[in-house]
Amino acid sequence: MPDPSPSTPTVLNSNFLQLGRRSDSSKEGVHHPNDLAGSRAVDHDYYLRVTVGQHVVDCILDTGSEVCLFPEYIVDSACIRRTERTLKAANGTSIPILGEVTLPLSIGRFSTRVTALVSQHVCEPMFGIDFMVKNEVIWDFGKSTVVIANTAHLLRGRSDKHRWCRRVVLQEGVTVPARCESILSTKVQFRKLPNATDQEDWSTELAQIKGGVHVSRTLVPRDAWTNVPVRILNTNNEAVFLEPELLVSDLQQVDVLCEMDSDTKTAVKAQRVESETIQVPEYLEKLLSAVDDTIPEDARQALEAILVSHLDVFSVNENDLGRTGLSSTISTQDTPNLFGSL
Repeated sequence: MPDPSPSTPTVLNSNFLQLGRRSDSSKEGVHHPNDLAGSRAVDHDYYLRVTVGQHVVDCILDTGSEVCLFPEYIVDSACIRRTERTLKAANGTSIPILGEVTLPLSIGRFSTRVTALVSQHVCEPMFGIDFMVKNEVIWDFGKSTVVIANTAHLLRGRSDKHRWCRRVVLQEGVTVPARCESILSTKVQFRKLPNATDQEDWSTELAQIKGGVHVSRTLVPRDAWTNVPVRILNTNNEAVFLEPELLVSDLQQVDVLCEMDSDTKTAVKAQRVESETIQVPEYLEKLLSAVDDTIPEDARQALEAILVSHLDVFSVNENDLGRTGLSSTISTQDTPNLFGSL
């Protein structure tokens, strides 16, 4: 069986994955730091603590990514250079980047330089398959360690135990007036690049950003990463300032209901035509005038048709008691009726 090429990942056994050239373990020993002695297996640890520039950070090891990615906050903007490289998810979606950067990197006593793309849409540094192949990384899944330059390094679990896959954060600082609704401009962040099957729809969750500032459920447009509109409500009696990069809401996958079928549309249209032949009372016009301007016109007309078709449930004036199928009795026992029968 021919030897794999130097860049071909090689499976050594069920617990190891070697990336780079095959090494002869009988000739070169692997040095384990004292803190790894007797280390037990930890499930799903894939964060490697490194020093990037002036920052000590935990980086995700992602064999599904072809490039390294850095969030904007760990990079000096003066070091970012323009690049012709583009960032695309496995499903072909283009993800905006700020540029490319090359920074010094140290892992324990091992030092190198790493080139990565910089994006506002990742919140944690990510080492892709290119970094692992270049540095001949051996990943021991059983012990949650990686071997780099013949030295084993213990992988870590996620420091943030809050589970999320995607979220939206505020793009720019904004002041929300007192007791007012507002549309925030947000950007999407993710922990791992979307894969080829990510064709789902995502929505914000009901949340409270700050005291008295609430987020409504908002459907996020597909393949939109920036300028994502999210509706909020400030219930306070004073204006509230929301700072940039503020977490607005986690995103959750949702199923979008299909459009109305032709029969339903026909029925709604018939109700609309019927309602147009009936003069809309003044009290209904007041109700309809309070409908928010963002509501589509067809939805407003459908609401008008429903209200007009049930005019008999409204009390027109203070003498209009309405009609109901409910009845009740008052037991007077043996007490005589002083006023006679009604």
